[in-house]
Amino acid sequence: MADDQHSEPRLAKWQHATVEMVDQFAAEELFDEITSVYASDLGDAIYGKLREAEDTAVERPLLEMLASILTMHETPSKTTPFGPMIVWADGSRSAAPEDFAGPLVDVIIATLHRISHPVARARLSHLAWFIERRRREEGLGALNAYIDVLHDFDAGRLKAKGERTALSATSRDILRMAFRVSHGLGRPEAKHQELKALAADFLERVGSGDDAFALYIFSELALDEQAMSPEDIATIVETFIDRTSPVEGDNKARMHLLAARAHKQAKDESATNAAVIRAAECFAAHAELFVNRDHGSMLAAHWMGTAVRTLAGVPNVRERRQELKHRLVDIQGSIPDELMPISHTTDISDLVEDMRKQFSGMSLSEALRRLTITPGISPAPEKLEEDWTCHVFMPPQVLV
Repeated sequence: MADDQHSEPRLAKWQHATVEMVDQFAAEELFDEITSVYASDLGDAIYGKLREAEDTAVERPLLEMLASILTMHETPSKTTPFGPMIVWADGSRSAAPEDFAGPLVDVIIATLHRISHPVARARLSHLAWFIERRRREEGLGALNAYIDVLHDFDAGRLKAKGERTALSATSRDILRMAFRVSHGLGRPEAKHQELKALAADFLERVGSGDDAFALYIFSELALDEQAMSPEDIATIVETFIDRTSPVEGDNKARMHLLAARAHKQAKDESATNAAVIRAAECFAAHAELFVNRDHGSMLAAHWMGTAVRTLAGVPNVRERRQELKHRLVDIQGSIPDELMPISHTTDISDLVEDMRKQFSGMSLSEALRRLTITPGISPAPEKLEEDWTCHVFMPPQVLV
């Protein structure tokens, strides 16, 4: 019976949604007045409606399906664009893309025709196209919806918690999702160029500001997607470093490494090496900040070691690299003086006395034999095999 249960997972209620249910409720009114750029907020809004709805409502499975889709975890940097929000140790989890394969794709597409919110349209279209790549129209719909989301976010019609502008990690993630769809569709000329123009525009705007993190993430994106020439990206980054005083320490070093990557992509070896050397010197200077601090030697050694490794492979810096290595050894010499012993005592006298009583009067051979057969010392082989099978081979169960 247990094997049957593992081989045939119980379906969640929303997996019983049908196309006929789409006509049972006003889908276009689901997201009225919701201005969040996050799909999960739209899903939470549906869950709020579900708490007020009758358990026997005809459209309930469809609403639960939409909520499950919208609350899936986004993974812009991974092969699978969405994943379960929660996975428990026993293998059970919340919704994942594979749960919607089959007839539910038709339900998703039917719902799309009734929804205008760009965030919801982007999520539903992307999922339908991801599951069935032959549905190119849905892929193009996802691409258009992501672009609409970016424009609405930039214009202030959509908002993100804790972010004052669209020049943020949220926009970067939306752009990455859109680029992934575009690549999967074979880079449709007009839309792919529009995406590149958006990425370039965001980078140029953060380049004139003072947000080092935003500059870093949009520069990486522009390099990955070739949204601008690498020479222009290097110029934006290095101009930002020279102009912006808050960029210091290891952050400044990482910005120089970003410029080095741009120069390398532009095939400018001399500029690449110069940027790497500047990064190494920033790491070395950052290390010195910790030398005279209480218990700072380990951090100082970390950053000095980073400076040494950064110079690996750079020509004509052997002497400087040796200087940094010697400085690293000097810093490491202070580490033992900063270490402190940590001890903890536990009274196990009762355990000792109990073991003495159990083995008192036995010969060595008899004591060893007794030890090997003492119950509870190690699990039975059958138990180990059962636990391994459950954890490794048990198929995930979809949450109801």
